Amino acid sequence: MEKLLKVEHVVKYYGSKNIITQALNDLSFEVKEKEFLAVMGASGSGKTTLLNCISTIDTVSSGHIYLSGMDITALPGSKTAEFRQSNLGFIFQDYNLLDTLTIGENIALAPIIGKMKRDRIASMVEEVAAALKIHHLLDKFPYQVSGGERQRCACARALICKPGLILADEPTGALDSKSSQTLLDTLSNMNKDRNATIIMVTHDIFSASYCSRILFLRDGKLFNELLRGDKSRREFFGEILDVVTVLGGDAKDVG
Repeated sequence: MEKLLKVEHVVKYYGSKNIITQALNDLSFEVKEKEFLAVMGASGSGKTTLLNCISTIDTVSSGHIYLSGMDITALPGSKTAEFRQSNLGFIFQDYNLLDTLTIGENIALAPIIGKMKRDRIASMVEEVAAALKIHHLLDKFPYQVSGGERQRCACARALICKPGLILADEPTGALDSKSSQTLLDTLSNMNKDRNATIIMVTHDIFSASYCSRILFLRDGKLFNELLRGDKSRREFFGEILDVVTVLGGDAKDVG
């Protein structure tokens, strides 16, 4: 697998000259194509800041982030929206669906904004909805379906334009256990069957056990890294729990 993302000596400060907080501290790592990577750490460890910098929603104080060889930290502000639309897919904890649009229309937003032809958009929506088993929901509105179904719609919206990288921020945070498992199965299938590269920020050990690799952050630095390899999810869960215990706090506290 080829390298897709490279985070190189990234530092991020917040605040004024009187009160400065260092959110990321000389952080470096790489992500290969088709990886399913989790980022874990206690509250304030820097994981959401990292996701925001990768997505160009926030800027780094120093260092570089490369996506497919392009230095996205050097992008001018006028180009960031176009970059996100062309290269990234997003899955949020609160779905971020538009209540006045149907499920199908929500999924179609990115290609509509990209001014693709209507018949092409329709076929793309049909294809991704069938893959995520929400074809029967396309004419319904978000308030007419369950939270798990809304989140699968969000997955379809993220996947429809086949972005180079999908960023998921606590995607199971608002779901019950059954819906969470369905979503995680969906993400895993997106990764395995559709070759989606996914970075998922999560506080949940069960969710992280679906991933192929986990980065643990503490105080903005890389604290530890786990590779699943050929281990079962149960075995991997135990390894994750051991690291979380060392980090401090139990599973529900690691966010």
